[in-house]
Amino acid sequence: VTVAKSLAVMMHNEITCYRSCDYLHSPWFTVDDNDALVTASDRAMIVNWCYNVIDQCHLDPKTIAPAMEMVDRFLSKPSSIARDALLDRTQYQL
Repeated sequence: VTVAKSLAVMMHNEITCYRSCDYLHSPWFTVDDNDALVTASDRAMIVNWCYNVIDQCHLDPKTIAPAMEMVDRFLSKPSSIARDALLDRTQYQL
């Protein structure tokens, strides 16, 4: 397999399989009780927590962006587990 072919497959997967949506504003995740929904400030709290862990453990801060991208990809998938996490802050917490 050539490098160009491998890269083409990875780029295709990024566009089709690994794409994340704006799950915080997606109609798929809306309910009548907006107080139960995870918000952008909840996501920001997780990002801040990541920075605190990075600082305390003297790790590379560059790991936060890929970690949050994985969280975003997971939560943007139309699955019952992702929906449960977005509808219940106790499920969303780390």
